[in-house]
Amino acid sequence: MFTMKYIDEGFYYKVYDLDNGLVFKKIQTYFYSYKKVFKHCRERSHMDFLSSIKMALKVVPREHKALEKMKDKLNTLPGNIFGDPVLYLFNNLIIH
Repeated sequence: MFTMKYIDEGFYYKVYDLDNGLVFKKIQTYFYSYKKVFKHCRERSHMDFLSSIKMALKVVPREHKALEKMKDKLNTLPGNIFGDPVLYLFNNLIIH
């Protein structure tokens, strides 16, 4: 039986333990990322409400574009450089 145990989450991913020495990083939706960045700006950076919204609206699309570019570059490099990852982006298998 295949099980995934939730470990933690960040601005863009939720991380699960696959019980085989590997982890699965599942990318989150834009809304989830906006919410996390906005909350961080409000609580930790002490930004005002509008500045926090502007920051989230600027940062999240830029990071998702960077992930798309990274996907293309990872396919050209040997997997052992990164510990032979299985990488999913937007729920699609990219490299294995």
